[in-house]
Amino acid sequence: MDHREQEFSFVRKDHKKIVGRVYLPREKGCYRTAIFAHGFNSHYRELEHYGPRFARRGLALVLFDFCGGGLDTKSDGVTTEMSVLTELEDFITVLREIRKMEEVDNEHIYLMGESQGGYVAALAAARHPEESAGAILWYPAFCLEENARKWSRNGIPEQIDLWGVPLGRIYSEDAIQTDIYAEIVGYQKPVLLIHGDQDDVVPLSDSRRAVGVYPFAELKIIPGGGHGFNGQNSVDAGNFSMDFILQSNE
Repeated sequence: MDHREQEFSFVRKDHKKIVGRVYLPREKGCYRTAIFAHGFNSHYRELEHYGPRFARRGLALVLFDFCGGGLDTKSDGVTTEMSVLTELEDFITVLREIRKMEEVDNEHIYLMGESQGGYVAALAAARHPEESAGAILWYPAFCLEENARKWSRNGIPEQIDLWGVPLGRIYSEDAIQTDIYAEIVGYQKPVLLIHGDQDDVVPLSDSRRAVGVYPFAELKIIPGGGHGFNGQNSVDAGNFSMDFILQSNE
């Protein structure tokens, strides 16, 4: 095996368990690290193929399941208890625990996420800027507030079913009360956004707007890329992300 990997479990303040895995280069060292958060109703196993690739480039990659983040999560919790703010707590819990690892370079930790996980990574970076060196956001779901307001026109529903996933009132409430663009405007670290031009879930215009809001951001557009990257699009997005980490703050 050309890399090392190990499972972990951390515990939130409310005693819910967060399960994940860290990938490391084969040799012992202190490595630049990315914490990569999965999207809505997903889990970290769908991102595991990036682990060995990051390790081969001399980087550590941390993956984890949000509590209640999907129907097949290994972490505790159910989807009706989940929101962007509960996922923010998960992300910060993982970040704080990962910082304790001797092989993690605390000066070069990058907060990374896809879709809703990208939203949460952006929020974590904005609210705790001293704990990251930058952010990498793949098609971040910055449309969440707008979407929640649409389905809450006649009052916030106690429960909704989104793509077959039951969500509680907290999901809509927290999305509506969080203005992501107002949150990110003060983040002074470098940011990379990656978005496909054929995304039919999160508009590319949302990432274009974010580039205009962030003080230091760039946008990589994946031609033909949809909501989720496969094949060469996945390879390209991974390479863009690794290059960004390796070239930042040198």
